[in-house]
Amino acid sequence: MSGRAGILDLGTHSLLLLVAEPGENHSVRVLFENRYAVGLGRNLRRNRRISGSAAARALSALNRAKKDARQWEPLDWILVGTQVFREAENRNELFEAIRSGPGLSVEVLSEQEEAFWSFSGVNTGCKAPKGVLDIGGGSTEWAWGNSAKLQDSISIPAGASVLTDQWLAHDPPAAEEIERLQKEVRALIEAAKSPPPVSWTGVGGTLTTLAALKIGLKRYAANAVEGTELSRHEVGRAVRQLGLLSLEERRQRLSVEPDRAEIILAGGVILLTWMETLGVNTIRVSHRGLRHGIALRHFSSSPRKRGFRLKDQTRGWRPNQ
Repeated sequence: MSGRAGILDLGTHSLLLLVAEPGENHSVRVLFENRYAVGLGRNLRRNRRISGSAAARALSALNRAKKDARQWEPLDWILVGTQVFREAENRNELFEAIRSGPGLSVEVLSEQEEAFWSFSGVNTGCKAPKGVLDIGGGSTEWAWGNSAKLQDSISIPAGASVLTDQWLAHDPPAAEEIERLQKEVRALIEAAKSPPPVSWTGVGGTLTTLAALKIGLKRYAANAVEGTELSRHEVGRAVRQLGLLSLEERRQRLSVEPDRAEIILAGGVILLTWMETLGVNTIRVSHRGLRHGIALRHFSSSPRKRGFRLKDQTRGWRPNQ
């Protein structure tokens, strides 16, 4: 399959847009990327439903993304959904609204598919065993292997958005709330299969935001955060500092991505607890992820559910803000 494609990843917190075309040697050439705050999964665990206001935000973001991508003239559009659609009892209502509005069909990925394509999007071309941690709004996945073969993956229903709704009721959050959140995350991780010792890369807004904080970015730039290393000590210090701040103070602190202020603490707790429980001392940050893996899938001639050897690497990007 050839030609430019627009890839849309509609998650529990954000909509991510990638416009890409096939590159040399089965690689993906990135033309444009952007992110849109949606908050689709707010109160999801409480109501098991996507609210009308959240659905309206999703439709607006999808229309805006298609408009932003128009100059690149994508021939095909692929829209994938993750944990929020796996849980929401009224997802079919939003599916129909997306078909009749933006004119797209939603492909809901399983936990295993999400882990595999996130892993593939990050580990393009690597030969040594690697691991990828993906902290989303509704779930967290970690997978390990190399570009020729995914060895295994884990998914837990713990994401930055849903855990914020569940546990962090006060502003600033009470110490007891943070402790209960961490206890739940630790129990989920301990119940999962332990991966072998590999070098880890982390993806998702939690990781890129913490990386931006570490290097002092005032305006988000993917090339700047790409490859930034976060130590367990640095993550712990950031979590402790963020836990003392009110929501408004967190917004001011996260001037690079203020819409993530509401959920960054829960995301940081997930990351810190994961590193502590699995004994990971350092994690490398990447802006790439699921959307890049879906682009690889789209441009590959291999059947959709079969792994294939991934070559080269996608390039960094600077969003249009």
